[in-house]
Amino acid sequence: MSSSPKRSVLITGCSVGSSGHALALEFANRGMRVFATARSTKSLSQLETKGIEILPLDVTSAESIAALKAEITKRTGGKLDILFNNAGTMYEAPAVEADIVRVRQMFDTNVFGLFNMTQAFLPLLLASASESRLPPAIINTSSIVSRVPFLFSANYNASKAAVTSYSDTLRLELAPLGIKVVTLFMGEVSTRLMSPDNISFGADSLYSDAEAGVQERSRSHAAKSIKPDEFAHQVAQQIFSNPALGKNEYVWKGTLATLVWFLNAVGFRRIFDASVQDAVGLSKSTVRKAIYDKVLHFLIQRLNVFHVRVAHTNKLPTKTRKHQNASSGLQLTMPQPTHAFGDDMSKKSLSQDITTLYTDLSLPAFYVVVIFTEVSDVNLYVRGDQKSETPFIRIVIDQIAIRMEDPNLYASWMATINGVLKPHIKEKGYNWEYHIDETERQLWKVNGLYAPPFGS
Repeated sequence: MSSSPKRSVLITGCSVGSSGHALALEFANRGMRVFATARSTKSLSQLETKGIEILPLDVTSAESIAALKAEITKRTGGKLDILFNNAGTMYEAPAVEADIVRVRQMFDTNVFGLFNMTQAFLPLLLASASESRLPPAIINTSSIVSRVPFLFSANYNASKAAVTSYSDTLRLELAPLGIKVVTLFMGEVSTRLMSPDNISFGADSLYSDAEAGVQERSRSHAAKSIKPDEFAHQVAQQIFSNPALGKNEYVWKGTLATLVWFLNAVGFRRIFDASVQDAVGLSKSTVRKAIYDKVLHFLIQRLNVFHVRVAHTNKLPTKTRKHQNASSGLQLTMPQPTHAFGDDMSKKSLSQDITTLYTDLSLPAFYVVVIFTEVSDVNLYVRGDQKSETPFIRIVIDQIAIRMEDPNLYASWMATINGVLKPHIKEKGYNWEYHIDETERQLWKVNGLYAPPFGS
């Protein structure tokens, strides 16, 4: 079998219905000796009837790669003209909620499997370089999503961005060896890679309200994308049109590929944002609000206490007033006349708005206590000088038994607090600031006992 005069190509990821399946048929039709691989050769039976040589391969297994290399070496006499790294898998999920085990499995296939295949078969490509008038080639299947923020697919996008960067660097490193490297930016192709059946964020997901939009995107992808056989024909056409070293090293094929190439070349950095948001309904105000509300609800469910201290100073010295509570408080500092939270109505209005913020999110009202402390302006100094100008309000929020690890939660929470406080303070012309302190649960006791967790 090693005496075949045909140029040889090894294509990974050739399961039925895939782009690799169509590529194997297309390359065979163009007179090449094709080795088609997949995890199971049962999915390759149609190719075998066309005279294509089928072999098992798991690109995540070093043993499987070594066995394939030995078999290809045996059949070709130790030479290979084209290595087509096409195997890949896709996992769609919100970036902050993705199952890291599945993400690693995807990277093992899409990235490290490609790395290992390239290293394993380089000797066979080098052997071919010395005997062929055409340079041997490595074709790496990347994707347009390596250049587009394709929503709820961040980890997959990152895997393809890794392929793009690796392939482009490999192109320069292997050029002195006479080996051509092609990066295939695959657009949307109607394969089984994307399926609405594979998308399930779960009821507890912060993005569950966007799930239907992502599923609809997959259905639209299947209906509107180019078919695999036409995609394969276009890819082969460009690759074979000028196989010389240094030519046709970037191939953009598939639905939207040309458009992405153009906008990526001439457009501004965020040019794709609106279109990718529209595709999954994330531009709809109802969906965005639902996600925002879930973030707040998630945050509140982790709160055992919302503790706010408000201290304010007045022009004239006044007696300090404090209302103690084991679960919360507020401090507001205002060196200025008594009209700045100097009456019960303004205090009650602010306290009610703060309390409503939490009770709307299922936190019991008794967890929210606002404590006003009046401080005389003669006791407040700024830059070492006595402060007696525009009222200054300082707010300290004690979050007890909570520590937010996600910076996105902090941003959302600060924006919400800002919206509640602003009408009572900033819009009255006062200067103000606020900050949040966090206390570990084990450092908090009520009446000498650890308090029960929220919801218990």
